[in-house]
Amino acid sequence: MLDGISSGPAAKVRLAACSALNAFVAGIHDREALQNVFPGIVSCLTKVLSSGIRSRTPYKVLETCIYNFEQVLCKVVGHSDSLSVQKPLKASPDAKNAGKSWLNATASQVKMALSSIVVLRYHDRQEVLDALFSLCFSALTICRNALAECAPLMVETLITLSSHSPQEGSSQNGQQLQLQQLLASDPDLVDNLKEALHESIVALPRVAGANDETKRRRLIEQLSTALRLLTAQHLDLTALNGPTVSALVSCVSTAVQASSTSTISSVADGSADVGRVLQSAISSAEQRKFIPIIFDPTSQAGLIAGLQSLVRQLQDSALSAGILRRLTTWLQTAAGLEQMGILWLVLQMFENSSIANQTTDQWLDMHDDEFDPLREEAYSFALGILGQSAYDDSVDWRLQALSLETVAQQANFQAKDFRPELVDTLYPILERMGSSNAALQQHAVTCLSIVSNACGYQSASELVTENADYLVNAVALKLNGFDISPQASQVMLMMVRLCSSALIPYLDDLIESIFAILADYHGYPRLVEPLFEVLNAVVEEAG
Repeated sequence: MLDGISSGPAAKVRLAACSALNAFVAGIHDREALQNVFPGIVSCLTKVLSSGIRSRTPYKVLETCIYNFEQVLCKVVGHSDSLSVQKPLKASPDAKNAGKSWLNATASQVKMALSSIVVLRYHDRQEVLDALFSLCFSALTICRNALAECAPLMVETLITLSSHSPQEGSSQNGQQLQLQQLLASDPDLVDNLKEALHESIVALPRVAGANDETKRRRLIEQLSTALRLLTAQHLDLTALNGPTVSALVSCVSTAVQASSTSTISSVADGSADVGRVLQSAISSAEQRKFIPIIFDPTSQAGLIAGLQSLVRQLQDSALSAGILRRLTTWLQTAAGLEQMGILWLVLQMFENSSIANQTTDQWLDMHDDEFDPLREEAYSFALGILGQSAYDDSVDWRLQALSLETVAQQANFQAKDFRPELVDTLYPILERMGSSNAALQQHAVTCLSIVSNACGYQSASELVTENADYLVNAVALKLNGFDISPQASQVMLMMVRLCSSALIPYLDDLIESIFAILADYHGYPRLVEPLFEVLNAVVEEAG
């Protein structure tokens, strides 16, 4: 019978042998008799199951063997107070004493067998995964006393099995509900789940840095599931804040570093085409969506989606406020790729509608006290970055782009209440619209479109026209101080092109300043050419 299971000539023969084994085990009512054949049965089934993926064993055989293993395991080592279709055998008092020593000796062998079997958690057939879930679940319930040492392995496997991108109404959703009920009844298993989550968090940077998309996806799915299960238990998870933040930042920084070369090579250097920029501003009014700039959107698409999914799960967990607090504090002192990674994570944390739009009572209660100050910290940091010159090579253009995203996010959050902030934000946005970096330029265009829409303006042109007074003042301060850096002329050029003739009445003093600068620097073509472009644009729009 066992030979038929392990080496039968055809799948039908092997399935018939499995059926015979099922009837054999069900028909034995003497525990000691079943204990005598238990090692041989376990050895045979383990041999079949542990080589299931490598040997391409038919999935039906694997499924049936797993159920056979569960049947004999529950009947031999299960405890009588468990609720199960397959009840464990009863034994006399003398047999119970002898059975304890036998169970202690057998438990370690069973653990080794289960360790070999759980490799099937990545099998491609759902039938096999469901059978394995049933086995692991029974090991934690029916066989809990005898197989206490197997609990961490079983919990980790159950998390993996219930993490395969569950859809509404799928078996994974039902499995997660079963796990939640089991965790609610056993605090020890909750501790096992916490340990599994901590180990996954620690492993995240290493797995994210490896060139294995499948492992990355699996680990992120497992992290999301573990967080979801722990959140449902309403536990204090503050101890995980620090490790989680460190792992996330390390993971994102590593991914950014891996994408740096390909991302930068796709950026166009060369002079900005004002006509193209303005046309882009018109089209972006329909899109209002930023393009990815710190990740490679093709080779790292899976990683981006996985990280965003994990962050969404963190947003809905008890960790959200603590993680955001740590990230915003760290943002002020970090540097380089680490700082970029932190700002990206902060943006993702605030992106979720449950926080940004306060759609649940939790966020309504905590919003003012918890999230407003953190959002303001991130926004103030972004203003500090944008306050530096767009031509300052010491400031990474990607950090400037993420800062533009932060401004746009703040505008969306505050809506028309953001209008007073235009005094500080509009000039840096227009300055970066004149950047020679095509990606940064496009980000500025998208940001301007988002801000104008959020503030209730019909178009970017209306926004600039309505706020022309302090824009003109900002440019005048630079020109009157004989600041001939290119950003002032670029901002003025963008203003003229966006607002057309509506801006001309505001420009009298600026034009006088331009002529004064031209008189002093007429011998330096590269310095005065941008100013001639501005005068030419004024003439064209006035005509």
